[in-house]
Amino acid sequence: MGSDPPKHGVTRKVLQPHFMPSMLRQIDEEVQGAVDGLIECLRDRQTIEFVSEFAAIVPIFTLMRLLGAPEGDADRIYEWTNRLVGANDPEYNSEPVQAAAAFMEVFNYGTALLEEREASPSGDLLSAVATLPKTDSREEMARRGLFTTLLAAGNETTRNSLTGAIIALTKFPDQKEALVADPSLIPNAVREIVRYVSPVFQMMRFAKRDVVVGGQKIREGEAVVMLYGAANRDPEMFEDPDRLDVRRANANRHLGFGVGVHRCIGAPVATLQLEKMLSALLSNFPAIEAVSEPDFLRSNFVSGIKRLDVRLR
Repeated sequence: MGSDPPKHGVTRKVLQPHFMPSMLRQIDEEVQGAVDGLIECLRDRQTIEFVSEFAAIVPIFTLMRLLGAPEGDADRIYEWTNRLVGANDPEYNSEPVQAAAAFMEVFNYGTALLEEREASPSGDLLSAVATLPKTDSREEMARRGLFTTLLAAGNETTRNSLTGAIIALTKFPDQKEALVADPSLIPNAVREIVRYVSPVFQMMRFAKRDVVVGGQKIREGEAVVMLYGAANRDPEMFEDPDRLDVRRANANRHLGFGVGVHRCIGAPVATLQLEKMLSALLSNFPAIEAVSEPDFLRSNFVSGIKRLDVRLR
């Protein structure tokens, strides 16, 4: 969200019910069904391109379920997500104007769906967005842009966390073996994976007042870049921070989802998906491993992985 309280609180209050435990229980079986269906399709495969054939599919399915987007638009949403987050990657956008065009495509698509919900609410997340108050033109543009924000945030980070998990478990096979032997470790492992991978590099905020942080004076109005990866590898907080440790006692202290009033509202949904996807992969392919170097997205915003070859076994 790009606003502060009290405006931020109004938006969050309207969206929050769709990320509460009661809503998670409603989508739990559907997410599990999507994961199980993918696993069945992969049983006879030996090597797959992990991002497009697994990691990206469940997050898109879940997001479309929450937003109420038409099922047939999954391929378009996958393409849009790549173009939005890959604004600086020449594979997706050779010129800045292409990234701007992708944004407008998604914005117009979301606006059309939002207008449908205004006329006929259906109880989904977008119907909740439709109830937000209309004030000035700037606020109205922000309201209409929420679909674009949710689209980019709702699946990119989850798929990159899972892909990063496979890379990390390949690098630390003892941790993979621990999870296979004791699946009850998976919830904590997901917290540790988000810490270790840190799917979002940074966010920028403006100081509300003069403050001193770590001896550095920051003046009111100055831009401050928060480096989540640096915080998540802070040796004063995390012992041996460059090592994946699925038993790490304080893995829940990670800042991968942010903190405070701006903490990622979709964190419970992302966690649900990651737990189900990781559990299914390790129970069906206990020796799964990356067999290529990751093809990283050119970005200073997210730790995006475009492609990764993975052996299933």
